[in-house]
Amino acid sequence: MPARRRAWCWAGCAGLVVLVYLTVWTVYSSAHLSAFPRYDQLDSGVAARQFGADFRLLSLVQTEELAAETGDPQVAGAGAVWIVATVEVTQRELDPDFVCSLSLLGPDDRSWERATIEVSRPATKFCSEDDLELGRPFRLEQIYEVPVRYADQIRGVAVEQRRDTSPLPVLTPPG
Repeated sequence: MPARRRAWCWAGCAGLVVLVYLTVWTVYSSAHLSAFPRYDQLDSGVAARQFGADFRLLSLVQTEELAAETGDPQVAGAGAVWIVATVEVTQRELDPDFVCSLSLLGPDDRSWERATIEVSRPATKFCSEDDLELGRPFRLEQIYEVPVRYADQIRGVAVEQRRDTSPLPVLTPPG
């Protein structure tokens, strides 16, 4: 292959690599760094409709100890507190993509996932299609371990969604 043709081939390959890089970066940044709000704070006590179900936050309670199944109290880690979110889920229609996933939202869009601890609580820790009956409210509790410095800055509970990139609804407890 002549030197001039080889040079053009290398230039084309380099241009293609740059084009692929820019395309990947554009897709990533539009999905993760958009100017649109990632969360939509709902008014106090308002329900969010996701996957054919209404999610309503009944209460957010902060505590340093929880009753464990063994009888001994479950104490939060050093510099942390437990936040217990009580949520009511009412399935209005059957949705094959139903997901019951909640996260606790704090300042600057910081979020926490449910703590995996064994405690004795009156409400259940999970909700699935098997637990729900159409039109009948189902109560569940989610427990989060949060650093003390953020405990008074909790915005609410975000209802996760899997279908689109619209802002996640953030539930605020009544009153």
